[in-house]
Amino acid sequence: MAGRFRALAGKSPDAFKQTSPSLLEATTSSLEALRAYSAGRPAISIEGPRAALELFKRAASLDPQFAIAHAFAGLMYSSIAENALAEDEIVKGWKLRDNASDLERYLIDYNYQSRVLGNLEKARQTCDLWARTYPSDMMPHSFLAGQVLQSVGKFERSEEEGKKSIELDPDNAYGYHNLANSYILRNRPAEAEAVLNRASARKLDIHEFSGLRHQIAFLKGDMQGMERAAALGEEKLGAESWIYDMSGNFAAYCGHLGQARKTWPRAVEMAEATGHPDQAAQHEAGIAVREFLAGNTTEARRAVTAALGLTYKDRDAEAGTAMALALLDDPRAEALVRDLDRRFPESTVVQFGHLPFLRAQLALNRRDPSRAIKILQAAAPYELGWQCPVPEVFAVPST
Repeated sequence: MAGRFRALAGKSPDAFKQTSPSLLEATTSSLEALRAYSAGRPAISIEGPRAALELFKRAASLDPQFAIAHAFAGLMYSSIAENALAEDEIVKGWKLRDNASDLERYLIDYNYQSRVLGNLEKARQTCDLWARTYPSDMMPHSFLAGQVLQSVGKFERSEEEGKKSIELDPDNAYGYHNLANSYILRNRPAEAEAVLNRASARKLDIHEFSGLRHQIAFLKGDMQGMERAAALGEEKLGAESWIYDMSGNFAAYCGHLGQARKTWPRAVEMAEATGHPDQAAQHEAGIAVREFLAGNTTEARRAVTAALGLTYKDRDAEAGTAMALALLDDPRAEALVRDLDRRFPESTVVQFGHLPFLRAQLALNRRDPSRAIKILQAAAPYELGWQCPVPEVFAVPST
């Protein structure tokens, strides 16, 4: 230290300025792991979740006991719909939580409760306590504004939390994303567009904004705006299969089923080509459901068979496949329903969303509409809920 001081003492103040990103506070024994983790946090909003994922994976490989690095790696996998890989990393982080600080444990616990257990009420309680304990931390507000509240249809509070997360960190792009998305889900496109314009004024531009702008144009009936947003989305999201799935859905809604049938398979092909069988299964299951609703049961059976043929552990892929089988009155749906119930006993989305629908459809298949109506009562409090497929946070908090 003395030698370094002597070497620098005669230099100008400019020589002491940092030339690399500041290191964040985190519990690790490895300086290199801390550097990778510190670079990963801002990369989420600047370069996207895939780039950030590689940095968090590097941090965890350099220090396998680095609990928060595993937790963030899980978040990134979740944001690109790799839910099975996300669960593996999140569980690793949760098992190492005794190595983490008090602040880190809040995120680790939230991660485990919301994405492994799927228990959104426990996740909400954790975020509420987190926000009270660390009132200047925007992350619990951002989590509440996204998955926790939007999944159960609590949009007014979601908007309150979204505004709070922006107030605490106006340069966090996902704060604007969550707030705009809540407005979209309540059919308030003008307010959603105003939020995205505020983000643009701060030079914030994450790839999820393309999807939101596409939905805003759809709600406004702006076909040219939809085409511009879709073209921009394909340019920005070349490696993201969901952009093709969404574009196909909008085409089908507008009556262009032939165009949709050309676009949906591109989502499957992209997912398979990039080694994401869970996503491919989700897309095939979605095709099966939509083709059934369009009256094309032959294509619906082809797609659901393709989904069953893919190796996956993902909750949503299994639920989507079970839905297609149930609609087709295929007896294999029963086994998937039992498996979902066994694997996700605490999941809010599974227990109060997927399973009531599936069991009600099975009752209808047995010509028992009274039982179907009774089963669906459990889902009534959550019927406005929406599942969040993208990250609810975050950049490094502003200083």
